[in-house]
Amino acid sequence: MFTWPTFSPVPSIEERSAALASLGFTLADGAEWEWSEDTSPAYHPHPVHVALMAAAKVQPVPGGAA
Repeated sequence: MFTWPTFSPVPSIEERSAALASLGFTLADGAEWEWSEDTSPAYHPHPVHVALMAAAKVQPVPGGAA
């Protein structure tokens, strides 16, 4: 799991690759990023927040941190 700073723009491909590498992984051959969006419940007293989540098939980097 890698958490980006709150209110940052959507991470670029290069930033996502660097985050995966820091965790000891790289995208698997032919893998593509999948995105999902979730919002906080409307009954909370604060403004609605949107969480953008990404997933992709990965593989360990040889000699990586995983």
